[in-house]
Amino acid sequence: MKQQDLLCCNQCMIKANKLIALFGGSFNPATRRHRAIGQRLLEQLPIEQVWYLVSPQNPFKSTQGMARFEDRVAMLRLNVEDEPRFVVQTIEARYAQECGQVAINSSISLRCLVRDFPDHRFLWVVGADNFVQMHTWSGYRDIIAKHPVIVVPREGYDGKIEDCPSAKEMVALHHIDKTQMSLGWFLLKMEPSGINATACRKELRAEKEPLSMRPAVVRYALSRALYRKTRTPI
Repeated sequence: MKQQDLLCCNQCMIKANKLIALFGGSFNPATRRHRAIGQRLLEQLPIEQVWYLVSPQNPFKSTQGMARFEDRVAMLRLNVEDEPRFVVQTIEARYAQECGQVAINSSISLRCLVRDFPDHRFLWVVGADNFVQMHTWSGYRDIIAKHPVIVVPREGYDGKIEDCPSAKEMVALHHIDKTQMSLGWFLLKMEPSGINATACRKELRAEKEPLSMRPAVVRYALSRALYRKTRTPI
């Protein structure tokens, strides 16, 4: 096969792949900010879907105050309902079980996803607070060698993103091209927000209705007293 024919075949194969943004987290509980991030991803990237990966247990977070996996999944589904391009994925629970662990790191999840969905290309979405320390993660270089990283702005991290080790090691991308593998990091265009799940849990524990959560999610959490059973660290 001629070189130009091979190049053409490779480009056709890339175009056929589904481009998916992976947004992982505990979602404990799901907030309006989580939904808004998904909307910005759809608006600014040539992706077909946003997959919300619910972690059975974040390896960097305490189990204290963590709602059951099933409840977090249910709240997230209520949070993103009515947008068919938002997909709530529970597959990390199976991957953790396969590895015989309660929690697995991001590089293992991505490796398993690539194995199970060979016709998909994945972009990894990470908050600015995690991006600045991403270079300390196990398997960090496996991630950046194969997947574009989408950075979500977060309050208090304006001047830290460009100067962090992760940013210096990767190419800064100004756009994501669906027809070629653009490796590097891309800063999502949206205002930083102070909305966080910890504050929501505190309000729910006091039987208040957080404005940063959708009403259906609030009703679910309060009706099951999810955050009143154990004390949530603040």
